[in-house]
Amino acid sequence: GAERLVAAANAVAFSVRPLAGRVLVAVNPVSGTRSGPKRWRQVEGLFALAGLECDVVHTTHHGHASEMVGNMEAGRYSAIVSVSGDGTLNEVFSALLSRPDAAQLAHTPVGIIPAGSEGTLAKMCTHFAPLAAAHVILKGGELRPLDVLRVTQRGVVAYSVCGVGWGIPGKVAEESEQLRATYGRSRYLVSALRCAISLRGCHGRLQVLPARERPLCTCGPG
Repeated sequence: GAERLVAAANAVAFSVRPLAGRVLVAVNPVSGTRSGPKRWRQVEGLFALAGLECDVVHTTHHGHASEMVGNMEAGRYSAIVSVSGDGTLNEVFSALLSRPDAAQLAHTPVGIIPAGSEGTLAKMCTHFAPLAAAHVILKGGELRPLDVLRVTQRGVVAYSVCGVGWGIPGKVAEESEQLRATYGRSRYLVSALRCAISLRGCHGRLQVLPARERPLCTCGPG
């Protein structure tokens, strides 16, 4: 019956280390081609079959995922899953590392179901197909540490897991968000053309300091 099916699925999917408990799922409905909700529907049955309790939240505004993670109860979730693009995913990591209890929560596993335009981080650690990406999460056998870049500018601390843009690349990324609703995935090209036409100089100083010790900012086992 159904119980035997669940037991068989768990035996195969969780043959190394099971992911158990409650999972926070952040779904961005406007990432990329607005496929986030559809991609989550394709895989949510697998999470249920695995016996996971999922608190699913569809983000409604920029910074929503950051607010959720920043205010979540410590120890409530065994993992966080981002069904989104790079922006929402970076909000999740930044919020984890900005909390007072970051030393503890920085080791919370974060899974990705890619649903954005580029999927920069997803290209390096998972699959773009929703079912394949869900298998990577549910298999649970390999948790990998993740290097995080911390940037301090005028007293403001920011984190990045994909990269940092300054000058024209940074301006393109910043202004492209204002063009998302109108141009969709083409917003980067439109933003780049606008920046090229109205080219403005950028002044600044870049200072790179060597790490003095292994940071706590990792996702996965220490």
